[in-house]
Amino acid sequence: MMGLTYYYYKTVVVIIRFFTRVLGIVVGRPAPTPDEVLQIPSRNSGRTIKAHVYHSSTTTTGPKPVLLNFHGSGFMLPQHGEDDEYCRRISQATKYTVVDCSYRLAPENPFPAALNDVEDAVKYILNQPSVYDPTNFSIGGFSAGGNLSLAASACLFPPETFRSLIAFYPALDLKQFCQGQNSSQPKRATHSSPFSSPI
Repeated sequence: MMGLTYYYYKTVVVIIRFFTRVLGIVVGRPAPTPDEVLQIPSRNSGRTIKAHVYHSSTTTTGPKPVLLNFHGSGFMLPQHGEDDEYCRRISQATKYTVVDCSYRLAPENPFPAALNDVEDAVKYILNQPSVYDPTNFSIGGFSAGGNLSLAASACLFPPETFRSLIAFYPALDLKQFCQGQNSSQPKRATHSSPFSSPI
């Protein structure tokens, strides 16, 4: 049975998601325009992980270098597709195909659900050597996506797995709260996972 704390966080997240969606409508945020939409198999039977694919504008044959990107979300906002312009720019300006991948969000899917999705996406790319060049495999992301990329590269895969890591403003130390902000429940904080903090 879920406690009141879950319902409190769920309510807060629903409100934040609502206003984020309204703001997107007011601002007129364009829909993403990937070249392809991929459904990556998940370790959980019956579910897949949605990914947008942006093919490189170069016309080389054979396996392509790949950048696996993860969006920012505060680990809770459905922002998949927000990096559309960035992904398109990288694919047009380089020889890299960009795979912009979603992941499960909190509080409905607590840690390590998002990191499990990242691991599944990396394994999917590595298991497609005829499509993606495993010797030119980069990983990256924005904010929460940067954190997930760092955790995957530091804790889940051997160092030689990724050619590069591109993390824009990632959360790096989840142990400390912002200066001046106190935790409402400091004893409930979990600092034991090597995947969450410090990286």
